[in-house]
Amino acid sequence: MSPPTAPAPTRADHAATMDVYARERETHVAELGVRGPLELGPDGRLHPDILATYSEHGFYVFENVVGDDEVLELRAAVEDVIERAPASPGSQLDAQGRPAIGRDHSVEPFLLTTPLSDPWGGTNLLAGRHPTKMTQPEAESTAPEYIVHLIFGMCMLMPSALRLYGHPGLLAVAWRCGPWPGQSRPCPSGRGSIRQSHAPRSPASPSGRRA
Repeated sequence: MSPPTAPAPTRADHAATMDVYARERETHVAELGVRGPLELGPDGRLHPDILATYSEHGFYVFENVVGDDEVLELRAAVEDVIERAPASPGSQLDAQGRPAIGRDHSVEPFLLTTPLSDPWGGTNLLAGRHPTKMTQPEAESTAPEYIVHLIFGMCMLMPSALRLYGHPGLLAVAWRCGPWPGQSRPCPSGRGSIRQSHAPRSPASPSGRRA
């Protein structure tokens, strides 16, 4: 007989648990020394110390690369695009009854799912890239029927995102980060991740969305 399934936690309980986890990981990252400003060496490539740290740990967090005004613009653009997404799969209207954005795109830019769900975890989708299903908290009664799970072609929907792709600091990382120690080619795909950090993530909204 299968063991009884534990009831799904509430959104608030899950958010509190994740907050503790995030703070613990932030402390751990600080101890590893894998975050700091974007520094280039005399040759225009990433500073050797950053490359060595990245090679050892598989990730590095850059701080304050994107300016305050850019971050505010990006956040506002994302919120606007989410609000203007179709209210349900195949809908031509957003949740407020307005024409949804992206209806003229050749490829649907939004993948929708139910609030606080993990539609890919524990499945063979994407070649089994997500082998474990995450905790799926119980959404509040006021949550919408569908929320945005993924946005495709964001540079077509948000000019601020397109400008971010041309950020000189990020381009320096993309084009001048190699070669890695012991390797003849720069920045092997899948090696790890170099991330930009500016401010803590905002908590899930009352609608039940998650980042």
